[in-house]
Amino acid sequence: MQRHKGSLDEAIDWTMTAIPFRPPPLGDTVVPVPKFWYTAPLTFVVNRRGTRNLQFRGYMYVHKKRHNRTVNWVCCKGNVTQGNCKARVATEGANKIRFGMHEHNHPPGHAHNHPEKKEEEWSI
Repeated sequence: MQRHKGSLDEAIDWTMTAIPFRPPPLGDTVVPVPKFWYTAPLTFVVNRRGTRNLQFRGYMYVHKKRHNRTVNWVCCKGNVTQGNCKARVATEGANKIRFGMHEHNHPPGHAHNHPEKKEEEWSI
């Protein structure tokens, strides 16, 4: 990729956009910066269809696509009938997360999961 002097590329620290070996921890009160990787405990739950969902900070995400070592997730309220939320995250393993550019357009909560089917650990 060719970078031009005086462009937005100079303002972005491109070393932070790749998956760092040890991303900084994401505390409960920290507001995440989009497109940066963080370390945080992730919770995966089994949905009614038997596949897994990601539950993080009261929001539920459904699996969208796997790309190499990362998994892309979209908010479960992403369709038009549920509220058209455009929030997305990407994960690597059981403790690395990166947030997309869009925030949730609804409050957290009302996650549809089955606590009795909660998985302790997933091999990713």
